[in-house]
Amino acid sequence: MKVYDTLLIGCSYASVGYALNSKNTLIVEQTQSADTRFYLPLRSYNLDAYTPTTEYGKSLLDTFNSFKLIDGEKINANALESAFCDFLCRSDLEITFKSRVIDVAQENDLYIAKIITNGGIITVKTKKIIDTTVSAPLSTTLTVMVKGELTKDEEIKITNAFGGATIQNTFYKDVYAVFLQNPNCLDYNAMLNDFYNKWKTVGAKVKTLYVAPTFSKIAKKEKGFPKDEYFGNPIEAFEEGYYYAQKGEN
Repeated sequence: MKVYDTLLIGCSYASVGYALNSKNTLIVEQTQSADTRFYLPLRSYNLDAYTPTTEYGKSLLDTFNSFKLIDGEKINANALESAFCDFLCRSDLEITFKSRVIDVAQENDLYIAKIITNGGIITVKTKKIIDTTVSAPLSTTLTVMVKGELTKDEEIKITNAFGGATIQNTFYKDVYAVFLQNPNCLDYNAMLNDFYNKWKTVGAKVKTLYVAPTFSKIAKKEKGFPKDEYFGNPIEAFEEGYYYAQKGEN
């Protein structure tokens, strides 16, 4: 059974920064994508507003620039995911996607964590566990990325099935972002269950690419791990995680 120094729950920019400065770390991500905090809102970020101070941070910015995300005052927020994934592929980190921790026990000074993955359940030991995910909803939005020709009739059905839903074009042909409200502040799993139950009634022929929560505002900083929700810039969040590991904080 492999022993890690740190098990990070959630593949955020901050957690990746942490892992790059804390070797022998495993990142477990429940969704199939790297951080969704910044690219799913399709918001324009002024990447030049923050100057990276680490070599890793500068490399991440170079990766963003190599993907030509910026065109004048416009930024292709969709491509942030691809750029970040490209950076991850070159980072030599241990990350498992579509996985979640289902049980944790303690044995002397180590934690024994059971993780369910696409390939089954794996068990690892770790000295430390850090949960980088959000414990409570910071916004009332769930984002569904869909691909295909979305007719006006289907758009009406979606807005009727999901009160307050909005649909936005993306930078890619026939790819749409559907923003769904969450007035009851359901947790993520309950939000997913509510979505799939209602989506069946819509009957849209478009393909659902993925579903994920969207945080539309910056959260108030709290003590502990620097979660992405505290920052308005992905590179700043990344470097805060890097420096957090350097300080040796728990």
